[in-house]
Amino acid sequence: MSSTCQHNLYICHCTPSSNDPSPIHPNSSRGTRYSLASLGASSSSNGVITSCSTIAPLYLTSAAVTTMTSPSLRNHYQREKSTSLSSLSPDRNVLAHDVGYNTIPRVIVNANGHVRMTSNLGASSIILSGTGEQIRFSPSVSEKYIKYQKFWPVADSSNTDGTSRGCLERIVFVLLTMVLVIIFLVAALVFLYLGSNGTDSYSIVFSGDPTGQSEVVSDASNKNGFGRVQEETNSAGGFSIKTENYGIDVVRVRNHEGKPLPGETSPNSKRVCISQECSKISRNILQNINPEKDPCASFYNFACGGWMTKNQPPPRRMAHSVMSQARDHVDVSLRGLQKCQTTLQLLFYVPFSFSDLIEQIIPESSDTVDSKLRTFYDSCMDVDSIRSKGSVPALDFLHQKFGKFIVNHDISLNKAVWKQAEGHGSETNRRYLTELVLNLLKVNGTPLLDISLDLAPRNSSSYISVVRVPQRSGLLPRLVRSRKEMALFNRWMRKRKKRNSRMRRSARSARADFAALPLEHKVVQRQEIFKSFQNALNAQRTNSLIKTAEAMGLLDQSSEDAKQSEIAEILGFLTALEKVIPTEKELKKSLLKNAIYNEYTVRELEISFKFINWKMLLSGLFPHDPSSHDLVIVHDPTYIRKIGRIISLFDPRVIWKSLLTLYSKDVLSDIITVHHGQARWQYCTQVTSMVFGEALSRLFLQSVAADKEREILLKEIQSLFDLIRSHVLNAINGTSWLHSHMKELAMMKISKLEGQFVGSEMYLNETFLHSRYDKLDMSSDYFSNVIGMFKHFRKNIYNFLQEPVDRETYTWNLISFPFTVNAFHLQQLNSIVIPLGLLQESHFTRNVPQYLNLASLGLTMAHEILHALDNTGRDFNSGGSLHHWWDPKAQRAFQNISKCFIEQYEQHFRRPIKIDARSILLEVDGKFTLNENICDVDGIRVVSNALLSLPFSPEDLIYLPNNPYSPQQLFFIKAAQSYCSHLGPVSYVLYLELDEHSPNPERVDGFLMNSPLFSQVFQCQVGSRMNPQNKCSIWS
Repeated sequence: MSSTCQHNLYICHCTPSSNDPSPIHPNSSRGTRYSLASLGASSSSNGVITSCSTIAPLYLTSAAVTTMTSPSLRNHYQREKSTSLSSLSPDRNVLAHDVGYNTIPRVIVNANGHVRMTSNLGASSIILSGTGEQIRFSPSVSEKYIKYQKFWPVADSSNTDGTSRGCLERIVFVLLTMVLVIIFLVAALVFLYLGSNGTDSYSIVFSGDPTGQSEVVSDASNKNGFGRVQEETNSAGGFSIKTENYGIDVVRVRNHEGKPLPGETSPNSKRVCISQECSKISRNILQNINPEKDPCASFYNFACGGWMTKNQPPPRRMAHSVMSQARDHVDVSLRGLQKCQTTLQLLFYVPFSFSDLIEQIIPESSDTVDSKLRTFYDSCMDVDSIRSKGSVPALDFLHQKFGKFIVNHDISLNKAVWKQAEGHGSETNRRYLTELVLNLLKVNGTPLLDISLDLAPRNSSSYISVVRVPQRSGLLPRLVRSRKEMALFNRWMRKRKKRNSRMRRSARSARADFAALPLEHKVVQRQEIFKSFQNALNAQRTNSLIKTAEAMGLLDQSSEDAKQSEIAEILGFLTALEKVIPTEKELKKSLLKNAIYNEYTVRELEISFKFINWKMLLSGLFPHDPSSHDLVIVHDPTYIRKIGRIISLFDPRVIWKSLLTLYSKDVLSDIITVHHGQARWQYCTQVTSMVFGEALSRLFLQSVAADKEREILLKEIQSLFDLIRSHVLNAINGTSWLHSHMKELAMMKISKLEGQFVGSEMYLNETFLHSRYDKLDMSSDYFSNVIGMFKHFRKNIYNFLQEPVDRETYTWNLISFPFTVNAFHLQQLNSIVIPLGLLQESHFTRNVPQYLNLASLGLTMAHEILHALDNTGRDFNSGGSLHHWWDPKAQRAFQNISKCFIEQYEQHFRRPIKIDARSILLEVDGKFTLNENICDVDGIRVVSNALLSLPFSPEDLIYLPNNPYSPQQLFFIKAAQSYCSHLGPVSYVLYLELDEHSPNPERVDGFLMNSPLFSQVFQCQVGSRMNPQNKCSIWS
């Protein structure tokens, strides 16, 4: 059996088929199944295959040689490492990588351009060489060739006699061919379009000498960097390209036209990453940008224009962003729905896989913790049962738990209690109000005030109890208080628009003065719209509170007059209470100024705020009786003092019923409500993740493969953190406005700053988990399960007061869970937190060039580290204690420099948008967003310096495949795309009023317009919007 394979771009696969010893040309009428079961090719002296047992050519286009980047379905074809070629069945399709990941396939190309594939059973490799030069690829690269194999006809087992195809088969073949031609033409047009935008044509060239001794080698043993590539001169005079880390596949590409590549000064060549991850992230970056936008006018519109087009906000969601996409993915992962997981992984690459979570748990699992978790989730999903019971569970619970405080004239229940309180004995009223507040707190009710705990501000090694303002949300925190309220806002806007339209028509008919009407050209402040919305919201809430009070049996039903009188009294108390509760923005301003750490002893509480028996309240919550000298933090003493005055003006009965009405509306109604403006499974997943956070964290961490995989991930994140922290230290050391002693203190704080990454191994400790949930009983009744979890949650929190502070426990129990999609700076621990949930493609991808993760996760790290030195963080020392260690001179210098940020953001980001038939002036609050803006601007400068410090020149940075942008440009594009979002006009108003961050479009443009390297890379002219003459910076 001998044959010759003289086709320039074919791979000859030897197959054990005695029926057909001749090679099969791509244009022949028959095909064969491909197998590597037997390989026995021989070649002539010039390297051309001259004989083999049977050979099946595989067509290899020039595009396959130049790109080799299509992501493969490697998981579909994984085999055990012990699989040998000889053990494979000759009658089934076997792909090249069926021999296992421990092998390195090889393809050989001789000097004439002929290609052959051989297999050494020891090395199981494929070699690709040209003009005597060789290059070795990882298995993922060879899968590119296999992808092309799928387009070739595969013979039917019954058709081995050489007969022609049937008519239908020919038609199918012709149609497939036409589809391929169309795809090729479209691809050609795309490349021509990219070429017209300044890209050149490239081909793979293999670095080395004519002897062919140099090769690209994947070396996973060296893990000192992130995809760094070095050149090493060998004895033959050539050099090899060595991938130092995580098997990143790199080839050299030469410019045919001899022109310099983007970012290069010589027409030599560039390194291109050809791994699956690089291909995926390159494609996503190109899809997310809008190349028609001018990057020097608004880089956000350029970098995120494509993302906004293809990612419309889901129904009933007021804002949508890359971060909300990541949270949605985590919700799907926590639910454990495999088909949704596959769909989302098609959208963006995730560096780890999630499985076997909530819905994968067997309800009758032998693991009691998992069984309780699944029982709770199933009870939440049992919508039919929840609907059939209606408000009965809430009504029964309220009257059983708080019946003594529900005193109506038409019942005789607890008349003695009411008569006792009716005497207006101050101590009696104080005791009963304390008892009501205590019982409400135990079931997560905070209508008057909340009691929690935190690290002591002056001694972070101990816990301290905290008196906080009321928390309105029942189960899930929200930007606005409910989805219904958001719908109310939209309805309110439509009504006002219709009303204004009627007013204009009436004005025209009467020929009135148009200037007195709210015409479209009139520009008003956004605060006016927000205040109008708040008024409408309060009116809607008032109506719903009265309906709740009536439904829960809290109103006096003895007569209509008595009922209306009681409604008026309750509304009077609730209105007075509403006026003294600080707004979200006021609370955040107090936090930013560290004005929340007001220390009182228990005795001082008793003297200052006499309407509550504080000893009775605290001893009923915490596991020990407080002494008169124990310290308590009061976040807002002014609020506590005001509610004391309000309470003195109303009868006890009115106060009790008002507080129970608020609890029923904000907590109990939330439990029995089925529709929450989102899919039920997503709502139940979020609720389960909050009440079973520790148990779900174990499943979440276990989903990240083995312990070794988590260790590798931790090392990568820690390495990046060390790099960023070192450049923050360099930035501090380079400041001119800070004198040497203050520099030393600031650098000492940053040097001691620690990072908490991924999650805690304590979640994998069975003893720890069982101690948390052993005393918890779950049933099929959702309402009783939630109330039980409320009690369990509060008891666990209050028990921490007795325990010593453990940094890991505080971080991963009280601040974050591993599945949280966010990053944090903990000033009282002098640390930052990066949970596993954040490590998705928007912020981190493995096996890609280092600068990509530097731009996304590196920027997040730099941002959080710099919070240690902003207006809030600098009041805490390196040990995490509240201590004003900045001297007056340094404080004045900091305030003077920070004025640049305030003025720039307030002047550059002012624009009108149309709402309610009027133009609303949107402007960033430079003072409110100052801390975040400083950390953004100096954060991008820190990571830019880290980019410039990488151990190779800009020309040697690794490019992404099929991507016209240079690595430096991709660095800034990736940084911006982490903040892509959809914000409608209404969302903008709420965002600007409630959030201490600038809206994402202003945020991206803001930190990049202050980056000198950005202006240089994108060649923005001085004076353009993205390159203002005056740039702001604190630490560089």
